[in-house]
Amino acid sequence: MPAEADGIQVNFCKNPACGNYGVLPKESVLRGRVAQGSQQDTYIIQSSGDNNVPSLLCRVCGEQPRIKSNAAIAEERARFLKNMAVAPEASCPDESCSNHSVSLGKGYQSKGLTKSGSRRYRCNVCKKTFSVGKSTTGHKQPHKNRLIFSLLMNKSPFRRICEVADIGPESVYGKISFIQRFVLFLGYPTYSLTVVLLALLVSTGVGSWLTDRVRSGFEEKLPSRLVLLLAMVGAYLVAVPWIFDALLGAPLAVRIAVAISLLAPLGLVLGGFLPLGVRVLERTNRQLVPWAWAVNGCATVVGTILAVIGGMTWSFTTVALAACAIYAAGVAALVAAERRARSVA
Repeated sequence: MPAEADGIQVNFCKNPACGNYGVLPKESVLRGRVAQGSQQDTYIIQSSGDNNVPSLLCRVCGEQPRIKSNAAIAEERARFLKNMAVAPEASCPDESCSNHSVSLGKGYQSKGLTKSGSRRYRCNVCKKTFSVGKSTTGHKQPHKNRLIFSLLMNKSPFRRICEVADIGPESVYGKISFIQRFVLFLGYPTYSLTVVLLALLVSTGVGSWLTDRVRSGFEEKLPSRLVLLLAMVGAYLVAVPWIFDALLGAPLAVRIAVAISLLAPLGLVLGGFLPLGVRVLERTNRQLVPWAWAVNGCATVVGTILAVIGGMTWSFTTVALAACAIYAAGVAALVAAERRARSVA
């Protein structure tokens, strides 16, 4: 029987109407004819299901709860509580320094960012340099994200995931948090899907509508939008992890408003590329316009799947940079087509 961990013991009858509800199995019992009365356990350990999962059989009501690891539940509770805990204010890590209990401000000098994207400071008293915060910019071993996600979907135990992926429990927890950053920020997967789709669909539609009056100057409009897109993606990669960490404990309405405000500007910029590209094709080769709509619909479906696979295989930062490269190639092709059409005319 799994031992109690941090005051947690969940292996007992789960039927509230049973007299055995909340009663723990005995650590040791006598067997045979000598096991009488109070010395006899009210549970039997057995295996159930096709996979022979260990479970308890309540002798009072017949309930068969599965035996669970109390240590694993304690680890999960600690992980959730760690995410909800208020982080102490950063200060000089040197306990002998007079700035050790002084929060960041006039007593420190900003020294930029580390390679992983964390803020670096130097104490003005002891001259010690230290970093604050944790970023996923330098996400280590991103190729194992897909393996870990697959093992999680197949209900593999954490210990087995660590063995197969050859990484420690802390790394597994870090990768799960990396995969579910938006889900963690909004609280529920359904909220994440609804908010992200709503914000992007509405904002891209508005961005497309705003390009209705653009009928010329595509050689300038498309590159300028591409530069704006690259600047926004770069800012998002740096700022979004900090914003999520800072507002993780905010009310749901605030978090939804923040998520929409982050996604809407990006959608406005992305929504203008397709209509501008279609207008370029109308001027250069009208026969390609139906193909443009077909390729856009196909890329929307296939790109979504590839983005998820790429994010779990490498990192979502890599996926974002790859998307920017694809947009840059498309803009370059459209600008070249526009220039050829103008030279012929």
